[in-house]
Amino acid sequence: HSLESSEMAASVTRARTTARLALQPVRWSSSRSIFRGSKANKMGLSLELDALLRNSHDMRVFGLGFLVELSSRAAYARCVAQRLAYYGAMERRFDGCSTGAISKVWPLFARDLRRHDRLARDLDAVSDVAPSGELSPATRAYVRSIEGASPDALLGHFYTRYFADLFGGSMLGTPTELALGLPHKCAAYTFEPHVLRARGDVVERAYEAINECGDAISPQVRREIVDEARAAFAHNARMITERGGLAIGVGAARGVANLVGGYARKRLAPAVLGEIAGRIATRRMITER
Repeated sequence: HSLESSEMAASVTRARTTARLALQPVRWSSSRSIFRGSKANKMGLSLELDALLRNSHDMRVFGLGFLVELSSRAAYARCVAQRLAYYGAMERRFDGCSTGAISKVWPLFARDLRRHDRLARDLDAVSDVAPSGELSPATRAYVRSIEGASPDALLGHFYTRYFADLFGGSMLGTPTELALGLPHKCAAYTFEPHVLRARGDVVERAYEAINECGDAISPQVRREIVDEARAAFAHNARMITERGGLAIGVGAARGVANLVGGYARKRLAPAVLGEIAGRIATRRMITER
């Protein structure tokens, strides 16, 4: 028995060591490190927007929404169709603005952060289960909000969506692919290699660009941008909660089962799970700051 106990202890030690070594490079490049290492998000309009995030971004709601998305290919297709609608509305507005805060920021990042075309590819890949009806009421309301926002206020939408993509969205592709058994990569959850390699720099430059705009505008316009970001967070939450509590609970449970099954089938390294947890923790850390 003592020999068996020794072997078991040795196995546990090896497993812990393997996990620790696997997670080391992840920690260094994680969203947590990027957020903590940023200088620009500790000042100016970026600080105001992150403070808003602390009060307006409910991780529980958005976490449940992601799990519901993993409950079936049809649920995933519905979510992609929603995102295609509001990213399309945003990027058309951004492209068409020659004045206002968004015209100073979007041209700097459009090539690297644009999502609409990638979402269109993702929806086409699940065309057999893609929704054919109208957009949901909450999605239509979000699109109307984007279409009616001023060129200055659109900066609030930029912050709400693209920082989420950079901090956490880029790690949601693998869980989605595994949970649903997708034969393709989720294009909207990926960035070009040069963006991934320099993700921290992209985040810092985006914060800096927001601060430069904030320094050049009046307090009234700054409030307009923050208010628009607050409204955008509310629209995003309503697109999840409009399904109703029971549907969310059932869908999330199915999503968890699919996710666990997908990872079990692939026996993925702990580094993957560690990075996902790290990015989720980063969003929570921002809200708790």
